[in-house]
Amino acid sequence: MGINIVSRAAFRLRTFGPAVHGFLGPDEAADLPDGLHPTATAYRRMGMRFAARAFANGGPFSPNDQA
Repeated sequence: MGINIVSRAAFRLRTFGPAVHGFLGPDEAADLPDGLHPTATAYRRMGMRFAARAFANGGPFSPNDQA
């Protein structure tokens, strides 16, 4: 069962990957002080955005998905 969940998640990340990119917008460039690495605050914000998308209905990790 565990392998099935991982396989489904991997497939969905490949399928939906482009839809879950963009966790920081251009207006948040100050949160990348070296132009690449986010600050701790930005990591938290990115994590919250990722969770909201990934675990939403139809997202790659949707808890309501029975497929």
